[in-house]
Amino acid sequence: MDTQPEGGSGPVLMLLHGFLCDSTFWHHLIEVLPPGPRIVAPDLAAFGRSGTDKREMDFNHLAEVLEALRLAMHITRIQAVAQDLGCLALLRYTSLYQHHVDRIVWFSPSFYPDQFMPRGLRLWRGRLTGPAMNGILFGQAVRSYFRKASVGASPAVDDCAVAALDTYGSPEGRRLLRRWIHWGEPDALFWDHPRMLRNVASPTLVVWGGANPWVHFSQVERLGRHVEDIKIVALTDCGHFPSMDNPERVGREVAGFLDLA
Repeated sequence: MDTQPEGGSGPVLMLLHGFLCDSTFWHHLIEVLPPGPRIVAPDLAAFGRSGTDKREMDFNHLAEVLEALRLAMHITRIQAVAQDLGCLALLRYTSLYQHHVDRIVWFSPSFYPDQFMPRGLRLWRGRLTGPAMNGILFGQAVRSYFRKASVGASPAVDDCAVAALDTYGSPEGRRLLRRWIHWGEPDALFWDHPRMLRNVASPTLVVWGGANPWVHFSQVERLGRHVEDIKIVALTDCGHFPSMDNPERVGREVAGFLDLA
């Protein structure tokens, strides 16, 4: 998604979606942001409509693909907003290409090896339960993921579940998800994140929902000890997807921090 394909002045606002989502995740946030900045929202490599990628799926690769996209689109500097898994891709990108990133916004980040592993994800990884959740229970598993992540009955979250079923419902899409679900473990994958976080030089905003069932505040609070220039906003009326649970409030926080108004 590119709101100004002809280009524009100033840093580009790049939006990076999370797990089980694609670029359509950001529609509700874009609607409440002030008009003006160029907004680019890609499907991360090996996700969404980019899901035919056959290379090894790791966050260094995602960062390299984002840099290739920046170069191909002739983007000089970016301000980046990321959700969930997108935060991991953005952290890796920032550690490699810091000089291209002006400001960072993280929604529901979880960077540390002791992060909580949701029961549903453990079941999806299971030798016996995994095939069922990726087979006859696939629709139920996807809807459950989004409903548990949201506060109340949010039409925006329901839309995300429908989009996920459409994007990943094919046999190829399900195979892709299985590869990601089984790839990596936090204690092996996230061991170097504190080092990368200490090297983040861009002003950073973190938005965390107090009703988040998966990312505990301890994951967010300790970011204040690793990132030098950071602001943390905790919203009690939001879950894992703050930009959909309360788009107006989150939009104001993002616009003010990025000086979009």
